[in-house]
Amino acid sequence: METRKLKLGLPFSCFLFSLFYFLVASPLAAAQFARPSADVSAGLYTTTPLWEKLDDVTADDDTTEILSANNPVESDGTGFEVRLSALSDPQTSSGHTLRFRAQKQTGGRTLDVSCRLYQGTTAISPVRTLTNLGTTYTTHTYTLAAGEADAISDYSDLRMRCWSSVSGGGSATSAAFTWIELETPDAPPSQSKPFLLVVSE
Repeated sequence: METRKLKLGLPFSCFLFSLFYFLVASPLAAAQFARPSADVSAGLYTTTPLWEKLDDVTADDDTTEILSANNPVESDGTGFEVRLSALSDPQTSSGHTLRFRAQKQTGGRTLDVSCRLYQGTTAISPVRTLTNLGTTYTTHTYTLAAGEADAISDYSDLRMRCWSSVSGGGSATSAAFTWIELETPDAPPSQSKPFLLVVSE
């Protein structure tokens, strides 16, 4: 290991130690975000390309949204599917948070919407459902369990499948989605060549 010796006054050496601890020993937490980047399957949702209406950094609700057909009765694989932008492997199983935002667009029937995270064709998360949606946008947030996050082996092939289903009587009912996001911790920094800094007064 290389040794570098630096002769400094005591006040400055204290400052240097504090700066080293802040930047190296206790780095600031950071996050990365995967958002829709391509359509895999549009199903009966409009208007394509769907991903362009779902990829906002901050949800803009009905400014950009996608709509289901009237009275959808869908299940996993029969709604829509979007590919998420690639992430770097965060090297941790904690802090994987999935979010999506939806509402009932029109109608008097009971509406449920669901989403599920996939890697390719392999399910990663359980089905997450917003039940009996109203006509105000609602966000669903789910943090993956450690085992679910550990099941991700390729952060460049993550996808979201979403679908809608109505029940009961009433006027024609449709669903609207406006935002999808996966947050994970940032990838750890690359290791630089170590050296020992010796500070003397």
